[in-house]
Amino acid sequence: MALTPQYDDELLVVVESDVVEPEPSKTWELDFSTGRVRGFIDEEKAIRQFVLKALMTERYKYVIYSDNYGNELKTLIGSGMSRALLASEIPRMIQDAIEYDDRIESALVNLEFEGDKAFVTVTVETIKGETVTEEVGFNV
Repeated sequence: MALTPQYDDELLVVVESDVVEPEPSKTWELDFSTGRVRGFIDEEKAIRQFVLKALMTERYKYVIYSDNYGNELKTLIGSGMSRALLASEIPRMIQDAIEYDDRIESALVNLEFEGDKAFVTVTVETIKGETVTEEVGFNV
């Protein structure tokens, strides 16, 4: 008598599908002004919230998030880098923070400087073909 189950290979059937269904995007709705949860959101609102949250969260700082979540923009702020270098690194870092999400096909980042502030417009194309745009500003 074996200690592990015995299978007849002829009875095992593996079904593979070319269609990959995305995970649902339903998540908690966060009220950023109060720091409280207000219920649930889905689809476009969930993606908008993900973009904002990924831009607000410092990568590697919080154990609860994987190493893929968040951004490394804090390493650039106050670093004394030239505007040209910041103009190439900030969009790259933002795309890296956003495009790993399986609901997002691509992210286009537009960056503008005004004095010591940077204003970023992130346009995201979802896997469903929808376009979502979010704008944020921060000090450089």
